[in-house]
Amino acid sequence: MLKLRVLGPVELSVDGGRTDLGPPRQRAVLAALAVDADRPVAIDELIERVWGVDPPPGARSGLYSYVTRLRQALTRDAVPETALRLASRAGGYELAVDTELVDVHRFRRLIRAVWSGAADDDCLAELIDQAVWRWRGPALAGLSGDWAERTRQLLEQERVDAVVLWAGTQLQRGRTGPVVSTLRGLVDEHPLVEPLAARLIEALGRDGRTAEALDWYAMTRRRLIEALGTEPGADLRRMHQAVLTGNLQSA
Repeated sequence: MLKLRVLGPVELSVDGGRTDLGPPRQRAVLAALAVDADRPVAIDELIERVWGVDPPPGARSGLYSYVTRLRQALTRDAVPETALRLASRAGGYELAVDTELVDVHRFRRLIRAVWSGAADDDCLAELIDQAVWRWRGPALAGLSGDWAERTRQLLEQERVDAVVLWAGTQLQRGRTGPVVSTLRGLVDEHPLVEPLAARLIEALGRDGRTAEALDWYAMTRRRLIEALGTEPGADLRRMHQAVLTGNLQSA
């Protein structure tokens, strides 16, 4: 089974064995093609993604070298060309692969299926579970540069939105423990994202940890005032009131 991962460190594994993808820039070439898997990417676009808008004079030859080394790594590890191939295209390259085997594309497909609502509640909850647990940390971990950072931020927003959705389905089923353990770290990473804080406060309140829920509200409110000069929005205030009154079931 082939798996190409970018939702965390860039990794390629085949039947449990991990392929050595080389140094960061070489992995960046693969990542730059993986996010657009099954679509050609122009050479100039690849160079900008890997080296930035002001690439060095040797960037083009460097790209050719990295592509060659990646192909050698795929051959060395007997990656079937029918499963994954770094193909030359007019003016560029294409990662020819079943996008179901690339975690970012599988994640997005699962989330689209959830938003379509074309399943019962239990099936939708399972789809959200599958999407959220594809993440192994910040996307493109270990890669630097403007393109990697922009892409990382865009994907992180998609992750946060998915986790908020996931937390809601978990709380509907009374599963407060997994929500608390998952959201604690994310709220610290994204202290100004009110929907994350609201779901964490709700989970703590439903778990009978009222004082802790109120502490998180106070901390979030302080962060919002200090960073943005604003009070919490309606959803967060409503959750705070529900914790105070013990009326979380109708929140």
